[in-house]
Amino acid sequence: MPYEKSSEQSTTGTILRDPQNPCGVTSVCVISHLLGSPKTLEQIRGQIIPDPLGRNSLAEVRDALESFGFETLALKMRWGDLPRSGPPMILHLAGDHFVVGAGFAGDNLVIVDPPYAPQLRSQTELSSWTGITLLIARDRRELEGLQEMFR
Repeated sequence: MPYEKSSEQSTTGTILRDPQNPCGVTSVCVISHLLGSPKTLEQIRGQIIPDPLGRNSLAEVRDALESFGFETLALKMRWGDLPRSGPPMILHLAGDHFVVGAGFAGDNLVIVDPPYAPQLRSQTELSSWTGITLLIARDRRELEGLQEMFR
């Protein structure tokens, strides 16, 4: 069976965990494609090794992204602080789950959470977001203004 059901709830309901491609690995893959420097799942698995339950820390996800040449900035944010335009981000959800925020459409955030199709989610629908956010860019200058806002 390629996917296992988890009792944890994602933004879309029950999380389907793919033991070969857990959320940390797939988040790095999605980000690499969004930023125009695509990496394969095999390349990413060489940089980030999940624990037996398929989990990674945000620090491990950050280190994998930086090993591929991306710049990162980890912040604790509120919904209103999320950049309406700018770099993609990884959001930490309760239950040790990561999803990619790929920008806003109106007041809704575009969430990419493989194996699900991208979805629009409101602040209410993302109530499991812990506020912990990793912003990712190809160039450090894209993150500098955001870093100054949170000093």
